Amino acid sequence: MAQVFSRLGGPTVMMPLLVLFLLEQGNLLHLQFLPLIILILTLTWLLPILFFIFCYQRGWISDWNATQRRERLLPYTFTWLCYTLLILNLDKIGLNISIQSIFLKFYWLLFLLWFITFFYKVSVHAALNTFAAFVFINLLVPKNSIYSLFFYGLALLWIFLVAWSRLYLRRHTVGQLLLGFLLGCYSFYFWPLLFESWII
Repeated sequence: MAQVFSRLGGPTVMMPLLVLFLLEQGNLLHLQFLPLIILILTLTWLLPILFFIFCYQRGWISDWNATQRRERLLPYTFTWLCYTLLILNLDKIGLNISIQSIFLKFYWLLFLLWFITFFYKVSVHAALNTFAAFVFINLLVPKNSIYSLFFYGLALLWIFLVAWSRLYLRRHTVGQLLLGFLLGCYSFYFWPLLFESWII
């Protein structure tokens, strides 16, 4: 069961799910935008996965989880650079300001994960699932809704199950999971909206 939660909460599932959800919220998930969707998914999902496979085949990464902190730096750098290409062209895509803001917050989260990995191993699963859960809730559940507490509870349960799976599989310590959770929260809720003035 831990393998299932770990795989479903992994970056290879959650990153494209989050990107597709944001494109749908920005009304870009239509056939007329198919080339744009393919380009965005190539930058944010396919190229990072192919680069990860390349690193694994070259022996730069010892296993599919990149359990060693130093092994994560090269794939994280490549992923962050791919997202940089997206962010630099974000204003040309046609997303509304609130969706652009979420992309920028996610970009900030990726930067933090990359930077902290130079010094400490942090759980990407915890950070990514925390961020994605809060994105889904804030865009799908009406504010001050009677159901919002229920959905926050479900989100916290999901985050806990993914974190538990990573702990159970001995991929992370409690501290690494807690740091990932805090980074996901910080990137979504507490990061000052400095990037929004850049968009406007």
